[in-house]
Amino acid sequence: MYIGDIYLPILSNIDKKSVSKITKEIAGINAKEPRTVSIRRNLQPITLEGYLYNDGEKTDEQYAEDVEALQYRSAGYCYTQYADLDGFIEIEGADAPETSEELGVRNYSVEGKYLPASKYERIVEVETEMRDNEFNIEFPPHVALPVGATNVRVKTSQDSVKLSAPAFMAGDIPIYRPFPAFYPGDVTHSDSDTPQYDATAYKLTYNLLDTENESISYTMVSGIDIPLGSYRVVLRMKSDTTIASDARIVVLSGDNIVVDDLYTFEGNDDETVVLNDGKWTFSTKESLYDLITTITSLDNTVNLRATTLFEESSHSHILITDEKRNQPINGKWTIVKTKPFNITQKGLTYTIKVQKETDDLSNIAVNYGFLLP
Repeated sequence: MYIGDIYLPILSNIDKKSVSKITKEIAGINAKEPRTVSIRRNLQPITLEGYLYNDGEKTDEQYAEDVEALQYRSAGYCYTQYADLDGFIEIEGADAPETSEELGVRNYSVEGKYLPASKYERIVEVETEMRDNEFNIEFPPHVALPVGATNVRVKTSQDSVKLSAPAFMAGDIPIYRPFPAFYPGDVTHSDSDTPQYDATAYKLTYNLLDTENESISYTMVSGIDIPLGSYRVVLRMKSDTTIASDARIVVLSGDNIVVDDLYTFEGNDDETVVLNDGKWTFSTKESLYDLITTITSLDNTVNLRATTLFEESSHSHILITDEKRNQPINGKWTIVKTKPFNITQKGLTYTIKVQKETDDLSNIAVNYGFLLP
């Protein structure tokens, strides 16, 4: 049987103590006659007994640790549906001692009060806050709720929205997104590019924006995907540019611009690595097309991009870069927040758009984003 997400391999006995009942009359609002109901005078005591052993998934010692952990959980996380049990257990004690006579097998007992689901319901409230560090944003775009959680709602001071289904399941544990979170696979890329993988040890996915006006977008509906309230768009981004590069973040309500922020990535002052310096010589009259053709034939390189630097200088320079996809983005991840905006009407489609604004050699990576209330 399961108590919440804790599995007990063998249950040998369920002992529910009887309790006395009393009769009460409940007068409902606008009801013609009061309703007579029978309720228990006290919560119903229950004892569960059984055995723990090494079943190939866990040892008896590991199961014993799970059993003992039950006594530190609230009844809201101890839902069970087994035999004639369908409700919550307010656990008062749990024990699984080891005996020398039965090494590898342990008896366990769990004692508490039984709260049938037909008469009791649980309320679990999760408050949100955001913290950020060098490799992650500690904000719950995902929240783990108790096994069997239903009627899950996200609330603001102005509204509440029922979440229809978990974002995904971790075993039997439902994982919900309280506020819209858009990951690389959730957005629409203007060039239909697929997500890339970060070259760092974290192997994070991201959307790559490496040409002018290239963008990603994410849509949601107020009152359905998100409750009314005041929000900011929070993004985790980085750029490998050695010069300043701009990204524009726009929030649209239909065709109306709600937010239009320009974010500038400062140059990271890294030196450009020069490979095969002095390998090629070119005349100043050689065309850009001939230049690329020559380099390609010499170095067997494709997707080259040649950019003229310092055109007004008497000493012109040409920077040659390889535009192959999946190149590492070497900058540092940065948390970008827009100014606040208000969602005051239900049924409107909102679009969040992130666009590379400048035509330079920078690559901008967007790891993920969400709405912060």
